Amino acid sequence: GNIHIHIATVEPQPTRERGKRKPKTLDAMKSTVVNQILNRGEEHQKINELIRNDMVGKKKKDSSLRWKNRDIQPLFLQIYNHLPEDKRQWQYSYRTLKPMKPFIDVLSQKYIEKYHRNEYQQLLKKLDKEVEELKKAYG
Repeated sequence: GNIHIHIATVEPQPTRERGKRKPKTLDAMKSTVVNQILNRGEEHQKINELIRNDMVGKKKKDSSLRWKNRDIQPLFLQIYNHLPEDKRQWQYSYRTLKPMKPFIDVLSQKYIEKYHRNEYQQLLKKLDKEVEELKKAYG
């Protein structure tokens, strides 16, 4: 009832004293093993393609400044005008963008609802299916 695997690793030429893996490393190892066993690579590829090609990729082809949408353009300009001068900091995870995150989230949601409603619904279904598979795998 409790399927589990024990894995031991050794160095052919020991280079240090016995150590312990960090929990983050163990989680990554478990994830890799489960993904290999379940062979979910094709499903993950479809999810990535849906996000990168169908949603983000189409947006990259169209300049944000050419939007004609009256609901989205003012919010976009508000965000754009408050971005740091250093474009290297234009990453969502950067602390410099923390005050703008709620506005970016609203803009993203409005954009998705207007231009990618169907793709977003497909994405949610695929992600729900992955969650169910992972629940079965991890318990």
